[in-house]
Parts: sequence; C-alpha cells; structure tokens
Amino acid sequence: ELGASKKQEVPRCPELEKATFADMHDGDKKVISVKNSKMMITSANSSQTWVVKSDLDEFCGAMVNFNVPGKPSPPPVPLAVHFWQLTGSNQGTKNSLEFTDPSGTLAVPGFPLNSWIQMDDVTTA
Repeated sequence: ELGASKKQEVPRCPELEKATFADMHDGDKKVISVKNSKMMITSANSSQTWVVKSDLDEFCGAMVNFNVPGKPSPPPVPLAVHFWQLTGSNQGTKNSLEFTDPSGTLAVPGFPLNSWIQMDDVTTA
C-alpha cells in the first residue's frame, strides 16, 4: 500500500560452528561459533587458550570484553560488534564482523575500529 510504513526486517543471526575469520587489525585468525544467539570467540592459534563469550541481541550485535585470562593485548574497553553479510561480485556471500567503541575511548563512537572477514577454505602461511 502506497505510503504505508515498511516494517524493518529483523536480521537473522548466523549459526556458525568453528568458522575462521581473518582479523584485519591483529593480522591473525580467530574462530567463532554462534548457536542460539550465544557467541564464542577463540584464537585460531592453538598455543592461545583464551575464550570470549557474549550474547547476541536481536540485531546480531553484542558487547565483547576481550580482557580475559590469556588474551594478549586486549583493548582497554569492551567493544561493540555487529555481524554483516557481504555479497561479492560472484554472488557469493561471507560474514563479517565490525568492531566499534561506544565509550569513545579508542575512537569516536560508531567509527569502525576493526573488521573480521570470514575465510573460505583457504590455505594461508
């Protein structure tokens, strides 16, 4: 109906089982699992045993505190993270996470600090 307001569609959070993401800021890889809106982040480096857990909200976002035992150089404040779905020119899709600092400590609130991109089955050095 013309002029009727369109109801915003609530995004569907991905269900991931040990998906590997390239961390653009740290230059390494992280492993993410998501099930029933519960997210778990670990390092892909088996010598690091830290674990970060967070609950995703209805918009696939969360506050993430990386200040956990064993995590080297965590950010000084919890970060906001949101899932994005990227579509390539080949019509393939990948998940991405965008990190921001709502406290304004590291950057203006809302300014992207980091992005993680889900990796295909790729061999990297």
